[in-house]
Amino acid sequence: GGFANNSYADSAKHRDSGFVAGRWTDVYFNGEMTADNGLTYGAQIRIAANGTNVGLAGLSGLGRQYIWLKGSWGSIEAGTWTGAETALNLNIAGQYKGNGGLDYSYKSYIVAPTGYIERSVNPHFWDVGQAKVTYYTPVFNGFQAGVSYTPTVGGASYAGKADHIAGDGQFKDEIGYAAQWKGDMGGTTVTVSAVGAVSDDAVDNAKRETRQGVEMFQIGGIVSHAGFSAGAAVWDYGGSGTLPGDSQDYTGWVLDATYSFGPYGIEISYAHAEKVVTGMEASESTFDGWALQIGYAVAPGLKWYADLVGAEFDVNGETADSTVVLTGVNVNF
Repeated sequence: GGFANNSYADSAKHRDSGFVAGRWTDVYFNGEMTADNGLTYGAQIRIAANGTNVGLAGLSGLGRQYIWLKGSWGSIEAGTWTGAETALNLNIAGQYKGNGGLDYSYKSYIVAPTGYIERSVNPHFWDVGQAKVTYYTPVFNGFQAGVSYTPTVGGASYAGKADHIAGDGQFKDEIGYAAQWKGDMGGTTVTVSAVGAVSDDAVDNAKRETRQGVEMFQIGGIVSHAGFSAGAAVWDYGGSGTLPGDSQDYTGWVLDATYSFGPYGIEISYAHAEKVVTGMEASESTFDGWALQIGYAVAPGLKWYADLVGAEFDVNGETADSTVVLTGVNVNF
């Protein structure tokens, strides 16, 4: 449940409180076996069960299934699952000491101008509902790399264009790439990652238009010692999704710190993003947000959380700000 104080005056969208049935409600089926030659193979089926998002297909790729093969040579995954650019990415603002802070849940309560920057805190490479194949190298001295190939990717993930989700107008032949290193230095753990994705253009024959292909990357790092951790990341969406002749500057950064002690955890985050498009679809948007999360592990698999989030939006001179307080429980078994 949550409550929000929204400054935006659009009464048709105004909502200050309510209940939300979880970030996700999922059921997982897993199986794994090892052959006599040492090859490990398995599969996972994830069924979405929250609200109307029920079934293997679900909405927004919530229903996913994939198989994997593992050996001394690394691993291969095939199916509708996350690519290397998502799996090896460091989700700096989503350590989940509470329920995600700026990462997701607060968006169920905010009211903001149309066209505000989606997913601006920590870019997610939303190809999880698309069929793909991914290869990961073995971990060597803390280093691992991966590459994914996705034949078609829904354009709304990158351009904010809902009319590029289905059929004509999808981005073609996306290549995701990623590298991550994790090392221990006298009790201090350092993790760094660099991830990105590129694709061919999206051609929409019905609209007789072309959108520039995906070109995005993120670099980030987390340093942890005892119960403390601190992280930072910067990212750039490049010209992803723009019309020919338009130029786009779409960048952002995020800072995050956490502390865990016994069953308690606390996390604070701050993020900034800005998007400037010049040309036929000229626009200018900025986002600033902060979050405080706390969590308490009541029992194994049961966590109580509370998040306090503040967000400010400016879309082509139309401004809004929101403050959200939410609390609930997470159950895993």
